[in-house]
Amino acid sequence: MRIYLAGERSSIATAAAVRGHDSEDAEMLWAQRVRRRLFSYYYHGYAGAASLRDPETGLSVEIIDAKRRDWDLFLDSGAFTAKTKNVHIPTWAFAEYVKLTQDLWTVVSSLDTIGSGEQAARASYQTFVKLRSLGVRVQTVWHVREPEKALSRYLDEGCDYIFIGGMVTEPFSWLQWRLDTVWSAHLTNPDGTPKVKVHGFGLTNIQLLFRYPWYSVDSTSWLKDGVNGCCLLRNPETSELRKYFFDEQSLSKRKSPHYRELGPYG
Repeated sequence: MRIYLAGERSSIATAAAVRGHDSEDAEMLWAQRVRRRLFSYYYHGYAGAASLRDPETGLSVEIIDAKRRDWDLFLDSGAFTAKTKNVHIPTWAFAEYVKLTQDLWTVVSSLDTIGSGEQAARASYQTFVKLRSLGVRVQTVWHVREPEKALSRYLDEGCDYIFIGGMVTEPFSWLQWRLDTVWSAHLTNPDGTPKVKVHGFGLTNIQLLFRYPWYSVDSTSWLKDGVNGCCLLRNPETSELRKYFFDEQSLSKRKSPHYRELGPYG
């Protein structure tokens, strides 16, 4: 499974910044262990909100740093961010940026329409077809609140890499039921192997992460966990992955489990 680190945090976006913010050890981990990053077109292309930009290429220093290290880079359209800010991203602008930077990316998501139901599914499909007609190699996005027939259409048309979105705000019980249905009916063979590559947008739940044969996922949890004073650790006896808090404030508020409660096998 490919895990793309997402998130626009300029203070820790490059190895040099990591060193200035933390330590040489942190810089080494960033430079040697990180292999995949997700960048948003909204921040790094359309809105130009990245912290610093190279005057010659116009690219953000974060993208330049990542490409110099030969990382696997994922370009997200930033449609969800634009929606939350009431900003419209023109199809032509996105297409132009992708054409100019296409050698940077391993994979690029289509410019999807955020929403639910048939109307949103139709709008996303029309944009996908338009981008492909402009010669832009993008992968389609299907949202969990859209009709399954919209997903079937992409599969029938030969799409071999499907991105599933709209999962972040959904309750766990409903989302698991929905994904169980979709994976079994459309995305897996009788033996449980995937029919196509599938990406999960913003997938952070450990249970859902390992329940299905995702090809790739992305998440900002690598940032949020540290900001909130916790770390993901594996129990050596049960192999269970859990988040443990390390800050004293969490202990006083009884946000369990805390690292002091790990016991001799923590």
